[in-house]
Amino acid sequence: MWFWSTPHLGTQCIVIFATLFGDVLLRAQAVIESGAAPVRFFLVDAKHERAKAFYLRFGMKPLLDDSLRLYLSYKQIQAAIGAS
Repeated sequence: MWFWSTPHLGTQCIVIFATLFGDVLLRAQAVIESGAAPVRFFLVDAKHERAKAFYLRFGMKPLLDDSLRLYLSYKQIQAAIGAS
């Protein structure tokens, strides 16, 4: 599910980006579970529409007042990494 093909990026590049994003979600989950910080959402600022499209494929949702700022909720992070 974290893989797709695009004509402007090579397959290896997409796999690397998806793997790095997966690692970020695992680290966010670790922070949440440790109680080190009160995390409710994971936010990203997409630099352009192509970046936004990348994040949308992971289930991130844009904010209503800023379409290039996207978020995942705590529950979405858990679901994305398969945590219980």
